[in-house]
Amino acid sequence: TLCILLWALCVYKEFRNIWLTLEGIWQLPRTPETVLRDNKLQSLSKLRFKWLASTCITRFVIATVLLISGTQWLARTTSITELMLNAVALNAILDVDEFLFAGFTPLSIQVAIEKLEPITIRQSRRRSQSESLVLFLLLLFTALFPYLALLQPLGQTMLAVKWNLCAGNQQFVVAKNTNSQVIVGFETGSALSEAANTVLQLAVERQVHQSPDDRYGYYISFELPSIFERARSRTMAQESDQFSFCIETDHLDPGGSLHGDPVLWYNVAAPRMRTA
Repeated sequence: TLCILLWALCVYKEFRNIWLTLEGIWQLPRTPETVLRDNKLQSLSKLRFKWLASTCITRFVIATVLLISGTQWLARTTSITELMLNAVALNAILDVDEFLFAGFTPLSIQVAIEKLEPITIRQSRRRSQSESLVLFLLLLFTALFPYLALLQPLGQTMLAVKWNLCAGNQQFVVAKNTNSQVIVGFETGSALSEAANTVLQLAVERQVHQSPDDRYGYYISFELPSIFERARSRTMAQESDQFSFCIETDHLDPGGSLHGDPVLWYNVAAPRMRTA
């Protein structure tokens, strides 16, 4: 919403410049030829007035199209990085005429235009109050309309897509039997697997934030790289063959033969007990 509001303010600035230009040339008298005296426009020829008026109308149409299309473009941009780049690119479009004037207009003409005295625009208290009211209503409209008409529907659509793709029960697999036309399936998830994933995530987070001086894992039983795959997939029978002692009776019991062994505690007993 903020980027859309800033873009609209840039376009409104262009609208105001167009209006002031049109109002200024409208105040000048129309004569057969343009009269320039003492670096001040005294009158405009009818042909030049028509050219300037048509230029202002063209600028107004282009700015209106940019305002509508640019607002829609920014409203459909979901990435913050792309949103900032798009806003800068849109703002650069409004400055193309100034770039062309600065880069391709002869220097003598630029100096002559800079020396022209500005045309005085008549101001009044009533006009100032009317402009303030119109600008406030325009700012309010710019803040509310894009949100209600563009951003809110887009957010609801994204939530609906998220719900259809990610919500509900997803712990199943289905397939269609092309011979019997029967759809079959089986459940793939359970509370046990979710708990296992939670313990695995907890083990990773604990290990990531563990002190570098601690050589042992809190939940993880570290193995050599050469036997990692075997340790990851061995069965309970293979586990019992690997460790021929009982943790409860041989290690935890004060009278056990392996009681107080620090290597056994940190590498084998402690990680299994904390994971259980």
